[in-house]
Order: sequence, then structure tokens, then C-alpha cells
Amino acid sequence: MNTTLLLLLSGVLIGTGIGLIWRDAQKKRRAAFLMQRDAQSESPAHGDVEITISRPGQKEAGAPDIPARIAGKRATEPAPVESLPEVMLDARTVTLRWESLQPVFADALRQVNLVLAAAGIEIGPPGSPSRSINGGYGANYRLLIAGENAGSLRVQVTVHDQVQARVKSHGRETAAINASSSAPAQALGSGRASDLLSEALKPAAAFALGKPAVADPEQQASGEAWQEVHPIVVLALDAAGGALSQAGSRFVTLEPPSWNAEARRHRMTVGIQVRQSEVARMHIERVASEMEVAVGLPDASLMQLGRRRRLAINGMTTHALAELIASCAWPAISHHTETQRAR
Repeated sequence: MNTTLLLLLSGVLIGTGIGLIWRDAQKKRRAAFLMQRDAQSESPAHGDVEITISRPGQKEAGAPDIPARIAGKRATEPAPVESLPEVMLDARTVTLRWESLQPVFADALRQVNLVLAAAGIEIGPPGSPSRSINGGYGANYRLLIAGENAGSLRVQVTVHDQVQARVKSHGRETAAINASSSAPAQALGSGRASDLLSEALKPAAAFALGKPAVADPEQQASGEAWQEVHPIVVLALDAAGGALSQAGSRFVTLEPPSWNAEARRHRMTVGIQVRQSEVARMHIERVASEMEVAVGLPDASLMQLGRRRRLAINGMTTHALAELIASCAWPAISHHTETQRAR
């Protein structure tokens, strides 16, 4: 019976167009993170900065006894890697796009719910629409498996004019359901929207039937590659967090390293907080032979404060990665601190 259900779900949920849709979206949008466009210059209001992470046992004469000091000169930064797609919608346009697609989403969710019912999965009604940290606008839906609240489904329109569906589990025991997919918002019909939702919900269906999703060699390779650098990333985050604590900031891991279906690699998501307020988010990823750190802010008008930098893994040290993390986070932290002081 379970095998029959799994075949039914695979046939209806995935559809023949899933692969083509995903590849098309992947080519058009390399990154879903709003502020990954590199700013070519610092904000004039804050000046240039250099953040130095001290090594254990080292202390400069007259320097404070903290892991880092912030000096008034420019840090040497790698050249920008790439920019975001040219399409950038303002907040009002994103909201209007979301509202115009409501009939499409409602019809697609109705179709998908009918199929998922056979596996004991139900997508609940949407919550109040809200804006995400990277500028998208959409709503969250409860994801019930066998009557239990196992996770959430967020459907939103992004500033890059994409519709994104993302499933996030509520605990480690259901981590296998985490997945995401996206497609262009323009000319999105209920059929294509159903395919989009189905792709994001495929792991949840497999989990509900007690069968693991089909192993993805690329995903496995990415996980193994991440494990090689994970200890350095953890230590670097601690060092950078300590260095910036003098500004009242800290790093909070929002999502442990997990496979991101859109980027096709593992990603760690970190919240950047200043005195309990989240001011930005950071993605840390391994991209081939480099580590990438990207910081984005929720306000599109502050996108010049975003940073995206890479560091070669060959010869990488905890100290070097910590400096990269701190330098990427500092513009957002500094702006928030100065804004609060001016009030």
C-alpha cells in the first residue's frame, strides 16, 4: 500500500515539467538572497573600517583585551563575485504581485491538498501576509503530517519577481522535509504553481510514507564537503561574534547547515542581532573550493550595506574566516547602531 501511495504521489506531485522548470529558474536566478549584490563603496556616513581578529595569545600594546578592534581605515576586501539579477521590484510592486496571484495559489493548494491527503498530509489555511527579511512578501501555511504540526510552508513573491515555496520543519526529527523551489512569477498559472508546490513538498510526502527521498549524489557530495569545513566555520563564528560583541551584537544560528535545493549546495543561515534586534541575515556556504559569506538587510533602501565575499579554502584558517565574517557583518551593525544613537 505504501509503495502504491508513493508512486501515486511521485506521478502527480512531480509531473513531467518539474526538472525543466527548476533548471530554467536556476539559470535565471543564481541567488535568492536580496542583499547579495556587492556594494562597491562603504556608506559615507560610517567611514571605512578594518576589523582584525586577534589570534590566541596575541595582544597589541595598548589594545583592549577583546578578540577584535575596529580601526578607522579600509579593510582589504576581495573583488565582488557576482551581482543579483537585474529585475528588482520595490516593496509595493512585490505586494501587488502577491495579491494578484492569490486565486492562482488558492487553486494550486487545493489541487495539491487533494493528492497529499492520501499520505496523511494537509496544508492548513494561510496566516497573515508578512514581509520576509530579504524583502519577499507572502504567507505561511501550517504543514500537518498525521494530524501533527510538523512544519510550515511559506509561499512568497521575491524582489526578483520569483514565486518561492519553502518547507521548514519544526524539529530535528522532521528535518528531512526541509526543501524549497521557485519559478518566475510572470504568467504563473495554477498548473505551474502546483508543480512548484509539489517539488517543495516531495520530501514531506516521502517522509510521511516512511520512505526516504531518492538519494541525490550532488546533495551527498555537498554534505561531505561541508563536513570538512564545519569545525572551522563554528570557531570562526565564535571569534567574529566575540570581536563584535563590543558593539552589542551577536550571531544567532537560525538554520544549521542544510541542503538548499535552489543553490544546489549546503547553506548555514545566521541572524545578526544588535541588542536583541535582528538587523540582517548571513548565509555561509561552501562554493566549490571557496567559502562564501553573504549578508543582506530587509530594507531594500539599505542594500548598499550588504556584503558578499569569498575566501579560498586551500590554506584557510579560523582567523581568516572570522575576519571575513566580521567585515561582512560590520556595515549593517554600524548602521543600526548609528541610527539608534541619532534618535
